[in-house]
Amino acid sequence: MIAARIAGDVAVGYPVSVPVILGTDMIGAITVSGSEINNVEVCANADLSKIQARLK
Repeated sequence: MIAARIAGDVAVGYPVSVPVILGTDMIGAITVSGSEINNVEVCANADLSKIQARLK
């Protein structure tokens, strides 16, 4: 279900985008750009981990 929503959203459909989910709603995304896809995806997930506790 989330994968279909991500695929349909231009802002989140990029490989280096991480969706921000609150409950069952996607409220945003974190997109990072850099030299290698593997590195930036790790950064986006780390950023999300830092803010997840504040999402309510």
